[in-house]
Amino acid sequence: MAQTSNTVETKQAIQTLVALVGRLVVCGAVELRPKPGAGEQIHVMPGFRVPMPKTGANKSVRNIHAFDVLQSIFLSACSSELALIVLDTIRGIYLQDLSNYFILEQQNTLVAFAKKIFHKPVDVQDAFFNLLEVLVNKLHYVPMKEISSIVVLLKTCHLTPCVAVALRHLIRLVREHRTFKEVFHDVGLLELGVELLHRFADNLDEAENIERTKQEGRSSSGLPQPTHPIASEVGQLILDFLRYSVTGSVANADLCVRLGAAECLINRILSMRTAVTIRSELRRSALLILEELILTNGGEDLMPALLSKMHTTSVALKVENTVTSR
Repeated sequence: MAQTSNTVETKQAIQTLVALVGRLVVCGAVELRPKPGAGEQIHVMPGFRVPMPKTGANKSVRNIHAFDVLQSIFLSACSSELALIVLDTIRGIYLQDLSNYFILEQQNTLVAFAKKIFHKPVDVQDAFFNLLEVLVNKLHYVPMKEISSIVVLLKTCHLTPCVAVALRHLIRLVREHRTFKEVFHDVGLLELGVELLHRFADNLDEAENIERTKQEGRSSSGLPQPTHPIASEVGQLILDFLRYSVTGSVANADLCVRLGAAECLINRILSMRTAVTIRSELRRSALLILEELILTNGGEDLMPALLSKMHTTSVALKVENTVTSR
């Protein structure tokens, strides 16, 4: 119905039907409770405990089949509006009684959503990641299965808007909750971050080659044009993600160095010579990552390599390098 009509009446009917299913979720004769072992994780946030249903409040899940209907509607929804209505309804169910997430844990709802989320419009993706953030903040719980599913999907993406959406929310999590530094280490997000860093460097190489060709007066019409605006935005988010992940974490800093992040930053990203290729914000972010790696892991190898670039790179980088080194 959502795909065949955009009238106000149709939209209201959809909202009414989804709300009705949402109310059916809490209807039932038997009170359900989280299964034994629900919420058990390797990484535990301070203050976490599995909540139990509030007796007499009539807000806990009693009809899992009705909830499955909501899950099916979201997965098959082709319109942003329908998907957002369902997500908002599920968000309300999770928050009206904090035990509901754990009662429904075996449904793996958000894991199923994560596997399909990058096929949804950007506003739906953003709403999904907002829901994950809310659950982390309200439940003090690390959704490991959901994050692991997101990592698998991100490995198949290039420098696209879906990567930007995911990184933006992951950055907020690691900034607000130190536990996520360890989580991201263990689920492979740091490896993915360094891999994305190399992809971004490849994009910058391509952009620099095109810029150099233009400056030399040759036609670049036959050259592939890089997706520079979105790649630049994603590149900034990649750098921010790595910086917040390594700050104050010896294990993360060591892993990034071993994966070649420092080498990529020094020998590729900071070595770009054309102003069009890399903005000053990107250079500064790259230098801040190197500063964290040097302070956390020692600078015996990194500092000489970084200082050597002062004689071979742009004036802008020399100035920023000097300021950052003070």
